[in-house]
Amino acid sequence: MVKLANSHLSPTINQASRYISDGNSTSRIAFSVSFGIRQPDKLPRNTEGYIYMWLNYGRKRLAFSTGIKAIPKRFNSKTGEVEGEPEKTMALATMKHNAEKYAYELKVTERTIDLPLIKAVVLNTFIESIPLLVECVRLFNLRVINQLYETGDLEKGSYDKLQGWNKHIESWVSKKLSSKARIDELVPADANHFFFWLRNKCFLSHNVAVRIVAHLKRILNYAVENEWIMRNPFMNYRKKLEKKKLDYLTEQEMEVLETAKFASQALDQLRDVFLFQCYTSLSYNELRDLTPSHIAYVDGYAYIRIARKKTSGKTGIDQIIPLVPQAILLLQQYQEHEICKRYDRCFPVQSNQKFNALLKQIAMVTGIKKRLTSHVGRRTAATHYLKQGVPLVSVSAMLGHSNTQVTQNHYTHVQPEMVVRDFKPFLKVGS
Repeated sequence: MVKLANSHLSPTINQASRYISDGNSTSRIAFSVSFGIRQPDKLPRNTEGYIYMWLNYGRKRLAFSTGIKAIPKRFNSKTGEVEGEPEKTMALATMKHNAEKYAYELKVTERTIDLPLIKAVVLNTFIESIPLLVECVRLFNLRVINQLYETGDLEKGSYDKLQGWNKHIESWVSKKLSSKARIDELVPADANHFFFWLRNKCFLSHNVAVRIVAHLKRILNYAVENEWIMRNPFMNYRKKLEKKKLDYLTEQEMEVLETAKFASQALDQLRDVFLFQCYTSLSYNELRDLTPSHIAYVDGYAYIRIARKKTSGKTGIDQIIPLVPQAILLLQQYQEHEICKRYDRCFPVQSNQKFNALLKQIAMVTGIKKRLTSHVGRRTAATHYLKQGVPLVSVSAMLGHSNTQVTQNHYTHVQPEMVVRDFKPFLKVGS
């Protein structure tokens, strides 16, 4: 007979021995019941609060109200006794006995310890249909995302992005948990597990991974609203987005773009449209929907007033954009354009895909090394006006931001010209 010391099991046994000798212990997953009053310190003095029952099994936890009230100082959460009220004490003891009895029956019959089912037995109610985690993702998509898209509050690009995020969530759930995983099986640590899975297995950037985990957090909030779970396990998940260096066109690059000659009329036309973005900070959606009715005058100066749009829909904030002479010339240039007259638009704007494809060609022809996008044009406008001394409040109104902090976080860059300009009064001899 082979000795146990020579068996391949012995290292595992030795590890377990060391683990116990270090003061640790091993135990099987146990079911337990506990009682308590939620936030008793916030209750007025001598005011009764509802007694809650907690069902605990491994990582799973389910809390619900017993419907029984007690004054916190007269309730012993360890023994479940209500001082001076034996009927309530007996009722709580009966509920605990029924919970432990049914959990034992589930265990000896080799069935899953189902906490919502035990709750239904304790309260003598019908168990509600709680969706699985994957089903919860699909329900959120059907009842929230699809409705926002149908009502026009969600742009198609944003809708398609969310569909991709949902696929990542479903893939992680099936591979790391189970396609049959319940919502209450998630624990707070799963937020970080999901984040690193997206980074290492799906090769997504830090910021994209953060946004997908935050999207799952919103789905779990939806589950809380429907009372499928008592609390969001990702409630305390906070991971900051990484700040990236944001591109914008310098004055020299703007001059190259303005004076460039193109053999294609399509490139000429798109160059004009992109320059208008660099002068006004309009995004693609706002530029596409810009009509002559958006242009108004104050003290003889023309300006654009248009509702800010993002991929997630309208923000309800108006952009106030004074029109510089270069922008006015471009507007006049396209007044008689066939497409502009037919559809009552200021510019003939191609589809977003075509728009970006032609911008790539313009960058190649002009030798500009930066990736040209609508947002680069928007950022160019903000940076240029801030460098010229336009107050942050006015630039924020031009961009359609809800507050100047957003502008300061995303659109201000420390430029030597700006710093020297602000310090000029102190740089003179004798100042």
